[in-house]
Amino acid sequence: MKDLISQYYRLILHSEPQRFAIAVKEGNEVKYPHQKDCLTEADIVKSIEGKLSLGVMLLTDNSPYLAKAGCIDIDTPRDSKDLIEGLTLAKKLKQIALESNLKAYIEFSGNRGYHLWIFVNKPITGELMQKCLRAIAVKANFEAKEIFPNNVPKETKCIKLPFTTHLKSNNRSGFIGEDFNPDNPLITLESQSELMRGFSQNDRSDIISVVNEVGSKDKPTNEPRSKNEITDKLKSLGDHPSCIKHLLTNGAPLEVDYNQANLTLVRYCLTSGLNAEESIKLAEDMARNTPENHPTSKDYQGKIKNFRSAFNSCDRNRDKYLFGCSYILSGVKEGEAYSKRGCIGTKCIIHKNHNPNNSDKDNKADTNNQESSDTLDFLRVNALIFESMINLSTEGKECVKSQILRQSENIVQKYYENISPNISDSSKLLESEVIAYLLQNPEAIIDYSDIFPQGFKITISKNQSVSDYLDYLYSLKLPSKETFEEYIEIIRDIGLKIIASDKLSSYSYQITQSDNISDTLNDVNEGIEDLMRLSISDSKLLPVSNKSVEWVTELFNEDVVNIPTFSQDLNCLLNGGLCKGKLYVLGAPPANGKSTISAQISDIASLKGFKVGYASYEMSADQLFLSAISRYGKINSSLIESKKHFKDKQLAIKLLNTCEEYDEKIGDNLYLIECDDYHTPSKLLAIIKKLKLDLLIVDYLQLLNTGDDYLDNGSNETSKISKIATELKRVARKTQTPIIAISDINKNAYSQAMKGGDLDLSALRDSFKIAHSADTVMFLTSQNVSMSVKEDGNNKSEKSVTQLYLLSEKLRDTNLELSQKIIELAHLYKLDKNTSDTYSRLIIAKNRGGKCGEVLFRYSKALHYFEPLNYLTANININEEF
Repeated sequence: MKDLISQYYRLILHSEPQRFAIAVKEGNEVKYPHQKDCLTEADIVKSIEGKLSLGVMLLTDNSPYLAKAGCIDIDTPRDSKDLIEGLTLAKKLKQIALESNLKAYIEFSGNRGYHLWIFVNKPITGELMQKCLRAIAVKANFEAKEIFPNNVPKETKCIKLPFTTHLKSNNRSGFIGEDFNPDNPLITLESQSELMRGFSQNDRSDIISVVNEVGSKDKPTNEPRSKNEITDKLKSLGDHPSCIKHLLTNGAPLEVDYNQANLTLVRYCLTSGLNAEESIKLAEDMARNTPENHPTSKDYQGKIKNFRSAFNSCDRNRDKYLFGCSYILSGVKEGEAYSKRGCIGTKCIIHKNHNPNNSDKDNKADTNNQESSDTLDFLRVNALIFESMINLSTEGKECVKSQILRQSENIVQKYYENISPNISDSSKLLESEVIAYLLQNPEAIIDYSDIFPQGFKITISKNQSVSDYLDYLYSLKLPSKETFEEYIEIIRDIGLKIIASDKLSSYSYQITQSDNISDTLNDVNEGIEDLMRLSISDSKLLPVSNKSVEWVTELFNEDVVNIPTFSQDLNCLLNGGLCKGKLYVLGAPPANGKSTISAQISDIASLKGFKVGYASYEMSADQLFLSAISRYGKINSSLIESKKHFKDKQLAIKLLNTCEEYDEKIGDNLYLIECDDYHTPSKLLAIIKKLKLDLLIVDYLQLLNTGDDYLDNGSNETSKISKIATELKRVARKTQTPIIAISDINKNAYSQAMKGGDLDLSALRDSFKIAHSADTVMFLTSQNVSMSVKEDGNNKSEKSVTQLYLLSEKLRDTNLELSQKIIELAHLYKLDKNTSDTYSRLIIAKNRGGKCGEVLFRYSKALHYFEPLNYLTANININEEF
């Protein structure tokens, strides 16, 4: 249930006060009266439990009225015998959305229809959400009668929250998977959590692209530019544009409705700032020169009267009636030249091509160039530089000019595909900084002698001074060694590609001209092997002696210590605690305490002076703080949540003292970070560097995004999680910071654990790459399991047994003495029902450079506290293998 609620808030609901409605049935009609109060988690729980039917408003309650989700209502025709026709239509709309680079998801409404949902990674205005959904419907030739949010800015109708009971049918609504059966539309809680967890949020830029694409088809192609821009350009002419002069001299074209020609002239006059008297004079010229056989024109006075009426009407709202090129060009048929309406193309100061059917090739070429420059003219340069610096920071790269230029050009290229310079500014600066680095550090040149000169592409004209260029290079501010190494590899790759392309071309020619193909293929094979050798940089082929001094210094550095946990047994198995640069993965079934034990580890590390970041993708910071206070003060969390301290003075004093002590001893070193889709591994890398963290907890792995749109929005979850696991390992190694990443386990492993079986590396959900990347893999199990237990003789009966009992039975055949001592722990550490105690077992299934084994705890769920039982260090030699 908690997982489903978290998905609601990730995809649909807002963290700020949310307006909602509760369904009531009046006769055969279901109504959704709006509630005065705001939505609470208790309301959501009741909805999930089927105690009420919940509807929500998708917009925020205050300006600018934003939405993070929207949907199209798709009703199955009433004369249909089943739900298949509606489902077919929903799938068609989903496919249309996919073709527009948008991920959409189908929800069964619970009665006779479906909803097509889209979600966005950053909230957008309700108007933009509506336009996007309407655009999808238009492309599918579907008349959407209801789109949610249904009204902007204030919604008048709500949409049922998925997995809500429909009062007419008593069926559950909910998202559907491939196995959905329209004849038996059964929706389960488990399916909703699993499906929604895999849903992707669309990028805002893709939403805008769809709106612009369809909007440009639905609207006349005469959208004007800004009023100030056009007005200034018209005034700067000192005379009418050639197209307007043509209209005044030749009158309204025969194929254009006269009212339309009048309105074109009205727009021109208003945008030019002409008053009524000045405008009428122009209207008189057009009326006089319009051919008498014009099919839609009136007599002379009728034409002037029509113009005066249109001018007065439009003058009340001038901003809506701006002039643009294509007003005068409207009606030009395919294959006709613009010159028919007096257009002189890009020679005109206000020209902007709106007609893709123009057959004048020169005009087209000029216009395309004009549009490119227009696009560049409107780049918000500070926003571009800021976004570039943010990207560099999240990737852990240096914010120097060349790097910022590279990022800026990548961003521009992403949104404006028509920009493709031969040699970009960033490439020029990159090459210059590399040569400048070598010029200013000549002793380093020999280390990079394997760089191919072909990788450098900058040229200067013959009349330019090489000496001046050298002076410029000596004056350049140099990037860091790390950035320089990155640039060196880029230049090596460029050079190698050029060499390889030339070689392969020559091989192709040799083969076609060869008289002895065997000898030729042998020569080609040797040449390819040479290319393989060239592809490996010499700077990466270093002997151990090159690094041994650094490594030995590290070994004898007393300041570098492992971070101890709160369990002596766990510290023993981990060689003293959490080690620098290692990735620790902790897997567990739901509600077994994986977040709690990780948070407790972070508390202890913070208490000992280490800086710890807890990156939470599921729980809020205040939830984590409440659990921490409960754990630190040994206070039942239910008492805190139910506000019992307002009635119990002693409890209030204890709670206040606990908060003060926790803040004083732990607060300065602990960072509770609420994460979203933008907290990718690269972003976490930037956070580690910014906060100078000694330890990072990631809760939890399957909720991260990679930052790669293709992986994050694709259906291959395994590839996505594999990438995340690899990147987290890279972050740990790069920053020399231990990372604990919590992971889900798969259904088979969960079923095995519930039967008393041990979890192994195959238990981790989505990808074996998690176990491969991790230095240490641990599994936590805290629930009692039902299994057959021997009693008197050989008789067996089904009993609920603890994790303590499971470990004791596991050791009975190999170490009877230790097995019996584990059973005795039950008398030393009795379980307290008041704090919902249970025994927990932490299995270390993989430990690179350390020991594998099992650690025991008494887990007090109500206190969010794990108490270590430390049976290993108390009973056996710590140097033994277990």
